[in-house]
Amino acid sequence: MYDYDGDMKYYQDQLNIAGIKREKLDMDKFSGLTARELQAIVNFAISKKKEQDLERCRHCDIDF
Repeated sequence: MYDYDGDMKYYQDQLNIAGIKREKLDMDKFSGLTARELQAIVNFAISKKKEQDLERCRHCDIDF
């Protein structure tokens, strides 16, 4: 596999849509990884954010 040589904007945009700002997770810090590795980081961060959001909702009586 080859290192990803594209723009990190693709991955950063996915995080932004999920509500994860660049200040929290800056994908530029992961240059040199493959596209698959970068996507795995994004997927993991989004899943953790969803878990945290659900945990917060359990404490505030909001139904989803």
